[in-house]
Amino acid sequence: MFKKTREYTINGKTIIEIYNDDAGRELASKYYEVATNGSLTAYSGTTPTAGTHIRTGTGEYTEGVYDIAKVHNTVTNKNVTYKESVQTVNQQVVQAAITNPDGSTTILNQQFNQNPIKTTEQYVSTGIIGTNEDKSNKYGLEVVKTDGDKKESTEVTASGITTTGVINAADYQIGGVSIVENINKEVGNATKQLDNKIAEVDHV
Repeated sequence: MFKKTREYTINGKTIIEIYNDDAGRELASKYYEVATNGSLTAYSGTTPTAGTHIRTGTGEYTEGVYDIAKVHNTVTNKNVTYKESVQTVNQQVVQAAITNPDGSTTILNQQFNQNPIKTTEQYVSTGIIGTNEDKSNKYGLEVVKTDGDKKESTEVTASGITTTGVINAADYQIGGVSIVENINKEVGNATKQLDNKIAEVDHV
């Protein structure tokens, strides 16, 4: 929905006002300073006096919550990393078209992002992922996921697996002996002994 613009000169600065006073489409005035390269920055100085504008035009102002996704892959002589992130931010887009005395139009366009509301990031890196206690290179695989304040990570190296999560496997072995099989055997023996005790009680 189009808005209106007014241009002012205050203490040598060019100030743009974006507003709308049409019934049902009101937008409170928002002021921006125009740099020499045409970029905009929020203006919080003295409010321009009504009627002192030098030019007018049309404009647009939109704001809302947006997700900004980024993907970054890195390949070096040490490791390969695949990384992606999503930032949730409050974003404002300001556009203004000011009519010049010669009839031409000056176009201004600026996007403003506030501090992220939330950041979700995850990456996997393989190769040299750090340094061992003896200062040698640590080779392995590292997976990290950060969701706001929550961080999960898993590291696989020659020394073993370190994780903040859960290792889900059909079976584990210690010294070649199946843990699952051993547990089932012990549970079976315990159950059998319990059944025998119950049978002895029944015959008393």
